[in-house]
Amino acid sequence: MHVARPDHAALERAVRWVVLVVSTVLAMTIVLVVVVTSSARADDGNGPGGGPDQTGPDQEQLVKQFQQAQLTGTPTGMAKNPQGQDVWVGVPGTHVATNVYGYPYPAAGDCNEATLGGGCMGDARGFLQGQCTSWVAFRVAARNGLSFSNWYAGRHWGNASEWGKVAKSIGKKPDKTPAIGSIGWYKRGHVSYVEDVYYGGTILISEMNTDGHNGFHFTTVSPGMRGYPDKFIHLDDVVPVDTTPPTVPTDVRVVAHRGRTGITWHSSTDAFGVAGYRVLRNGVPLGTTRGTSFWDRTPPAGQSAVYSVVAYDAVGHSSRPGNARTVPGSEAVDRAWLATAGGPALCGRAGSEKKPRLGCRILGDNGWRSVRLDRRTQWGGPLSRSFVTGSDGSVSYCRNLGLSQRELSCTALDADRRTWGSDVTSARTPRTALADRAWVATSAGPAQCGRTGTPAEPRVSCSVLTSTGWRTSTAPDRTDWGTALSRAFVARHDGTVAFCRTLGRPGQLRAACRTFTPETSTWAADEVSSDRIGRLPADATWVAAAAGPALCWSPATGVRGGCQVLTGFGWHTAKLSKKADPGAADSRAFLVDRGGNVSWCRVTGHGRMVACAALRATGNGWETGRSAHIARALRYGSTLNRAWVPTSAGPALCGRTGTVKQQRVGCHVLTSTGWRFTGSQRTPWGLPGYRAFVPSGAGVAYCRTVAVKKGTAVSCTRMSRLDWGVTRTSRRASLPLADAF
Repeated sequence: MHVARPDHAALERAVRWVVLVVSTVLAMTIVLVVVVTSSARADDGNGPGGGPDQTGPDQEQLVKQFQQAQLTGTPTGMAKNPQGQDVWVGVPGTHVATNVYGYPYPAAGDCNEATLGGGCMGDARGFLQGQCTSWVAFRVAARNGLSFSNWYAGRHWGNASEWGKVAKSIGKKPDKTPAIGSIGWYKRGHVSYVEDVYYGGTILISEMNTDGHNGFHFTTVSPGMRGYPDKFIHLDDVVPVDTTPPTVPTDVRVVAHRGRTGITWHSSTDAFGVAGYRVLRNGVPLGTTRGTSFWDRTPPAGQSAVYSVVAYDAVGHSSRPGNARTVPGSEAVDRAWLATAGGPALCGRAGSEKKPRLGCRILGDNGWRSVRLDRRTQWGGPLSRSFVTGSDGSVSYCRNLGLSQRELSCTALDADRRTWGSDVTSARTPRTALADRAWVATSAGPAQCGRTGTPAEPRVSCSVLTSTGWRTSTAPDRTDWGTALSRAFVARHDGTVAFCRTLGRPGQLRAACRTFTPETSTWAADEVSSDRIGRLPADATWVAAAAGPALCWSPATGVRGGCQVLTGFGWHTAKLSKKADPGAADSRAFLVDRGGNVSWCRVTGHGRMVACAALRATGNGWETGRSAHIARALRYGSTLNRAWVPTSAGPALCGRTGTVKQQRVGCHVLTSTGWRFTGSQRTPWGLPGYRAFVPSGAGVAYCRTVAVKKGTAVSCTRMSRLDWGVTRTSRRASLPLADAF
């Protein structure tokens, strides 16, 4: 029997082959898995060539973003973690607000205010941590020192969108003016804190939760940018801002004379100081000043005007206007050019306070003559004294005397004889309102008229210096004073005086006049127009037309120009043509010559034309207006150099022409045959301040002060019959004292 022995060599070879095959299969499987996986990642739906990995940043990237967020203190956005979950990468802005500014909630969670869901936690002031309201409440308490909470001033402040309404309810109405420490309020429901204010309204604000994840930052915004607050709430600003206008200028008074009108007023007040005052005439701006007086060097000739003074502060708030009206007919200043019977004259105060005198320099046919009152006299108060000039060339220096200003005194000038008369002083006269009393020339002599009585029992009164002394007459019955800016005492061409004004409410105004006859010291009954005036135009003025006193105004938007005239047959309304060009606002004037002829004149066509229309002698209509091209010599001159002047030939626009090296003067005159321009030879313009076009004989004289060796002289150049004569200059002269106004 045989026993089989195993073949060990063959078995070893078989095991080696099995191991080799298994290893090969396993290796191929691993390779296949790697290839398939790599292909899937490389393709990712982006076509051949593949694209970047879109599953989000790896852990290293997330760490870098988180570290950056910790540095800036602001969230950086949503991202996917390695597990594919959406996570917020960053930290709450409250960390920085805490570390830098002391905000007491360093890690306030995200909070949905609408649902008060997870993360919503209240703060110590009644708001939710991390919200815009919480930050602003903290900042107002920390920087302004104000104990502000959701129950401040007894009101529930609630959501940011409600803060504007709540602030208004406690007297803190939001406005458009930013201030350091104010609250920026947004209609969309957000608030910020104003840290600083720069030029032009640009501000630095701090705010929280602008992104819904407690984001926090400081940023600069300017008006018009989306992040700029709609309004600002001023609870108790760190640096208070001026939100109120100055008070109205009070006690506005005017002193008028040919070539200049002075305006004075009492100072306004403002919490942060008044920056200056704007002065307007009939609504037209004249200029600005920081003082409490102003000179209008282009006043309308021989007519009243309303002057307005508006105070303004450094941030542009303006007060309501303080108003006053000039009254034509007198030269209510201390040094003035006058039209006298002896020729043009410069008159005024002379001497000194201890030795008060009067003096004039008159240009007669034989040259300049000095007329000086050498005896002691009384000047009167600076707002009460006036040169009263009559249509016959008479001149009187009149003033109020005494502490109560109820004594009147006048000193007459005899220009032909070049002498002053004696002072004629009255007894005590009725107390009259300073704002409306006026010196006027009458057929009996100079007179002062004014309002007297009380608002309950209004009266008017006139005191006249006649050949037998002073006589005072007060209207025997009640006389409605009318509206403040429409009343005036009009010296009529028949020598009587009319107290004229408008009566009624705005939109229902009627013109009214009451006439005083000085020879008989009687007052006629009021005459009231039947035609209503919708509203009183800005340049409405009373003029003494030949037909009677007239209330005239220029055309304006929605207003047709014209006059209401009180004739011997009652009131007539004379309207200007609907097509009448209103002209430049600062060039319009109603001119009245010595015969009472009224012309409405202005510069039209953007300064290229000069035009006038004449009121008929009956006062019931207008003649066709006539215009002409303005002379190049006057066209380019400043309006400060031009003035309307009535002459016997017709209304004239006169002014300085030429150049500084070739100085001249000229006039456009509307004659019966049309417009004529006449210019002078070379003649000096003179010193500013005391130069004027003065009616002289049948024409006009350009008068001024000029510098001469070691002093000053007076000089006039006359125009008569449309021809300019030679310039007449005095020797060095002692001028009247400057205006005390």
